[in-house]
Amino acid sequence: MQDLTNFSNENLTNTRLSDNILTEKMLIFLKGASPWLRCVGIAGFVSMGLTFFSLLAMGNSDSFDSLGMDFESGPFFFITTIPFLAISFFCSFNIFRFGSRIKRYFRTKDPAELESAFKHNKTLWTLLGVLCIFFLIIFSLAMLMAMMAGLFENSW
Repeated sequence: MQDLTNFSNENLTNTRLSDNILTEKMLIFLKGASPWLRCVGIAGFVSMGLTFFSLLAMGNSDSFDSLGMDFESGPFFFITTIPFLAISFFCSFNIFRFGSRIKRYFRTKDPAELESAFKHNKTLWTLLGVLCIFFLIIFSLAMLMAMMAGLFENSW
């Protein structure tokens, strides 16, 4: 068994893989996933656009005044939602590109297209992993603050 403790990109680039690394079933699965990946990417772009225009419309309306909110809620929701729209854009972009590059690979049989597809797939999962860690930290801090607030509330 190969020792993977010193595994790095340098070790990977010096390794020559056979040209037939993908099995027929792998290629069938990739080809079947390609249209769905592009569909999910486009749906992400459309939902982002609808969300953005909804925020613009809400910012110009008095809909939050009827809910009893005293502050300027339109700009608040706009500013807090923009980072989520940016994250959504990059996720949708990488999903769409992954599917498009797979489709292009089957059309051209160029291995560079498949490499590009998997690069976008790696970028997507790296982004989602970083977001997961970020939100786990935020939720942990929120729970810690809630427990501390509960302890101090009972001590009064």
